[in-house]
Amino acid sequence: MIAFEPFEAFGDLDEISERLESADRAVRRLAVIDLVETSSVEAIPVLVWAAGDPDADVRLQTAMALGQFDGVDVAEALVGGGRR
Repeated sequence: MIAFEPFEAFGDLDEISERLESADRAVRRLAVIDLVETSSVEAIPVLVWAAGDPDADVRLQTAMALGQFDGVDVAEALVGGGRR
C-alpha cells in the first residue's frame, strides 16, 4: 500500500517547463502555476529560472509559487530575480 498517492496529476515537469518558453505570457504564467502544484522540489530550479521572466505578471506568479518552498536558491531567486 502506498501511503500517499497524488489525487491529481499535473503533468510532466519537462512538458510544463517547455511552456515557460512560450511567446504567450499567459501560457508561461499558467506553467508556473502547474509547476508549484506538482509540489515537487525538482520544480525549484525551473521556478528560479522563471523568476527572471520579462513579464511582470509571470514574475509575480513565480514569486508567489516560490513562496511555497524553502531554501537558499529560493531566497536568492526572490531577491535577485532568477535568469539573466
